[in-house]
Amino acid sequence: MFHRRRPPLVLPRRNPSEAPSGNPGHRAPRRGARFRRWVAALGAVLLLPLALLAALAAPAHAAGTLTATFTSQDNGSWWKGTYVVRNSGAATVSGWTLEFDLPAGVSVTGHYNGDATVSGRHVTVKNAFYNAGVPAGGSTEPYSYWFIANGPLTAPTGCTVNGDKCDGTPDVPPTAPGAPKATAVTAHSVALSWAAAQGGDHPVASYEVLGGPAPVTTTTGTTATVSGLAPATSYTFTVRAKDTRGNAGPASAPVTVKTVDPATDPAPPTAPGRLRATGKTSSGVGLAWDKSTDNVAVAAYDVYRGGTLAKTVGADATTATVDGLSPATAYTFTVKARDTADNSSPASNALTVTTDDVAGPGRQLKVGYFAQ
Repeated sequence: MFHRRRPPLVLPRRNPSEAPSGNPGHRAPRRGARFRRWVAALGAVLLLPLALLAALAAPAHAAGTLTATFTSQDNGSWWKGTYVVRNSGAATVSGWTLEFDLPAGVSVTGHYNGDATVSGRHVTVKNAFYNAGVPAGGSTEPYSYWFIANGPLTAPTGCTVNGDKCDGTPDVPPTAPGAPKATAVTAHSVALSWAAAQGGDHPVASYEVLGGPAPVTTTTGTTATVSGLAPATSYTFTVRAKDTRGNAGPASAPVTVKTVDPATDPAPPTAPGRLRATGKTSSGVGLAWDKSTDNVAVAAYDVYRGGTLAKTVGADATTATVDGLSPATAYTFTVKARDTADNSSPASNALTVTTDDVAGPGRQLKVGYFAQ
């Protein structure tokens, strides 16, 4: 029978000039100490990969502030462009996205240390798995993103990293809109319009109407109506633009408007005439009517579906489309005029309209089923 031999434990060799001790207990402590040091070193080596795995699995810290600097290297028939991402914050940033625009006449033939997509002249680069973490005070070196380019050696433009400018400067916000003007005033509302703001580093996305320091309404256009106001009361409004990144520009010049005192106009408008349908679908009905008159001014028309307010249009409009209806269903509509004192007119004639079937007039839908 054969037995597998245990590999001999290799211990440090003794100096040949050292005389062996006749006391066995004299050598045991020395060998034991060396053995313990050998085991400790082996354990450190085995634990190192576990420590690395734990570091990779640790949750990302709060984002710091990233910047990116561009350098280039001329190689004759082609040139190399490199972006080094740096973190000036106090915590590690996990993950980065770099964007820039290539100069005219430049084409990129290779990308390294990043996952790049090119749309026209715009390049978007996401970090590779091995350079995603940018430590506090550190950078992506020596694994920074670089590319091979052909054409004139010119630095790209419009560089951003995680949406911020690569040079670390703040975004330029939109300009101030034009001073708002009151286009319609009632006892409980003010309609405003203004000239558009110009975008800064990013396009204008919306406008906030401010009644003091706080917004009272938001719109994507250059008109808005502020409702829920008290009668016979003065209000001051300004408008500011916000861009697609949420940067707010300066406020416009103010406008002060006084809502109407209902006591100055107790007479309501006349009823709108000849309410009629101008078209219908399976989900909507188009309506038209004749104008109302008022001793002061008509401010708006309120369209009712049954007893529910469905839509409000301005005084210059005599048409409306009511959407969100159910197919093949009868609806009854009326319209009332409203003046600047918020006096409502009598209702127009009632009009009942049945929406179209989903299949359309004279058509049928084929319904099938299958079994598994």
